[in-house]
Amino acid sequence: MRKKRNRLITLLGVLLITLGIIFASMPFITNLVVKNQSLKVVNELEDLEANDLRANNADDGTFNYDAINNISATKTLINRPNYNREQIIGQLVIPDLNINLTLFNSLTDGNLLAGVTTMKPGQVMGERNYTVAGHYTNSKDVLLNNLLDAKMGQTIRLTNKETIYEYEVIDLIKVKATELHMINDSRADHYGQHIISIMSCYYYDTDYRWFVVGALTDTYPYTHERMVAK
Repeated sequence: MRKKRNRLITLLGVLLITLGIIFASMPFITNLVVKNQSLKVVNELEDLEANDLRANNADDGTFNYDAINNISATKTLINRPNYNREQIIGQLVIPDLNINLTLFNSLTDGNLLAGVTTMKPGQVMGERNYTVAGHYTNSKDVLLNNLLDAKMGQTIRLTNKETIYEYEVIDLIKVKATELHMINDSRADHYGQHIISIMSCYYYDTDYRWFVVGALTDTYPYTHERMVAK
């Protein structure tokens, strides 16, 4: 009887240790899944032509901020929402931060787990305040984690595979999550030039957002090599 009880205690201990290892590994596995998906979608982007992206951009898109969820094991590994290939409209690259992500024109959970998204309808690359949103993660080189390392003067590139729009970082701003004026086109008037505003969460503080603002400095025809150049 004692041997049986000891065996059960040992089994229970092994089970608890195993569960502990699984739960401790969940964030790593979650971020690995997200990173692999974002890389996969960037590769898919290579197969799309400028005409495809132009057609996708004709859709007004979906922008329901209240429907967006944070990255979690449940949402990412179990009930992972799919991204919409027909909403791919471009690419965002910040060479110094090792950011290279697909751009979608709808703010949805599925799209945000695969790249970055526009934040309002009717945006035109290179004009006014072009706003882009993405998830912060706790792993380097996953989605917009590295955005918090942005520095003044760094280069941002945005493309629709026709034209590359090159920006220079001119402002780094931490704001309350309620300060939605940051995405208004009037922000371009504040800086006196066309800008891009890239937003992520400020670490895991859901009360704040982190904005990296770039001023348009150049435009030139698209090539893959120029887009990803350091």
